[in-house]
Amino acid sequence: MTTNDPLASLEGARVLLTGGAGLIGSRIYHRLRRVGANVTILDNFSAYNATEASELLGIDQTSPEVVHGDVFDETLVRSLVHDSDYVLHAAAYSTVAGCTNNPEIAFASNMAGMDNIVRAVARTSSVKRFVFVSSAQVYGNGVGGEAFSEEMPTAPLNPYASAKEWGSATPASCCPRPEPTTASSAPSASMARDRFPNRARSRGSSPSSPCTPIWARNCH
Repeated sequence: MTTNDPLASLEGARVLLTGGAGLIGSRIYHRLRRVGANVTILDNFSAYNATEASELLGIDQTSPEVVHGDVFDETLVRSLVHDSDYVLHAAAYSTVAGCTNNPEIAFASNMAGMDNIVRAVARTSSVKRFVFVSSAQVYGNGVGGEAFSEEMPTAPLNPYASAKEWGSATPASCCPRPEPTTASSAPSASMARDRFPNRARSRGSSPSSPCTPIWARNCH
């Protein structure tokens, strides 16, 4: 780790990462570990089984850092958030077809799960910042063939995208603290596809874009 690393301040910090055994979450996990953060992953391994997560993503299901569970488990979420300094919410039921064909599962993960995470953060004084990983899907087909950007108006075209748009607005109502800031994430769906093209397409990746929006809110 170099001292000019923008994430250097996270060395030793307790970070809860939901969806850390997924395509984007695993990239976030390895980045955080490189700066010395103490990361706890919460994942139900529904996107990738234990073997796939280990061989493709470098996530060991048997590691003490990994908690096998669901974001809609309110008791579990409260316990994990209570012991965290930062919370990054990347978990989602992320296939467009899956969200359309299995709305109950999609609601539990993408909306009830999000609500559990945000309310737990709002009740926990130790959490310094909450980060929500959204998706380029919220921009629909974009505008005039331009590259996606966070200044672009949202135009979700499916239930998954609508849930992500809703998730971006939820923390402001549940966690009314200082004004939110936004950033573009480095680990995008298009980058993940470059490394795991077949797996990513089979899981219903978002449109090719260099920008996956992240909603971040300071909690103090």
